[in-house]
Amino acid sequence: MGVIPCYGPLAYLTSLFVMHFVLWTAASAAQKPNLLPADWLYQ
Repeated sequence: MGVIPCYGPLAYLTSLFVMHFVLWTAASAAQKPNLLPADWLYQ
């Protein structure tokens, strides 16, 4: 039971970070497709 109080906030912050990154990537893809991090990785 001791792990849950620590994992809860961590999972919450992680989900916020992932959602922010996904929204940022989607916005970048809609505006500047050539500036996506995925393009840097696969070039």
